[in-house]
Amino acid sequence: DPGNATCFGVLFRAINPYTRQVYRLAEIYETNQGETSTSRIVPRIQAMREDLCPSWEAFGIEWEQLYDEAATWFATEAVNSFGEHFTPTSKGTRDIDEGLSLIKDQMLYDLTIISDRCINLSKEIENFIRDPKTGKPRKDCQDHLIDCDRYGNDFAGVDLAPEKEPDVPDPDDARRFRTPEQDIDDENDDEAFGVLDDF
Repeated sequence: DPGNATCFGVLFRAINPYTRQVYRLAEIYETNQGETSTSRIVPRIQAMREDLCPSWEAFGIEWEQLYDEAATWFATEAVNSFGEHFTPTSKGTRDIDEGLSLIKDQMLYDLTIISDRCINLSKEIENFIRDPKTGKPRKDCQDHLIDCDRYGNDFAGVDLAPEKEPDVPDPDDARRFRTPEQDIDDENDDEAFGVLDDF
């Protein structure tokens, strides 16, 4: 959630596709305006990726990187200066309340795991209050990392329906090594039965 004037929020997440559990691993929460530029934030993102999963590239792990589509300046600078590609969100076409409702449901169904590294995310969640007159979040509520969480859920297509884990193959169904002699014996047996079929 890029922001030059107020806060630049970055949330690192991982999702278990079978249980639908979402792990909030770490955050960057920068309010010092001198530190919210792309040239300052992108190296911190790169360092945090390495910290969370050293040698992630060697393991074939891919990070999906998203950004608020209103901040095209950030994506342009990130790719031009660092070769880092970010995908825009589609928040303009999504209902905020729907995204917030999903986050609440994830908490209710124990599908949320928040690392103790995510101090500001926890604060945002604890202090998130709606205005009783309008039903909208109060203006003094900070929601930079909550927004990141919504974007991540939306992009990953997260819902509450569990997906069946893949079956473990039955070892009896596995192909076995056969010698050429065994294959010839089988062919001879088939031919012998084929002769019987003629009667």
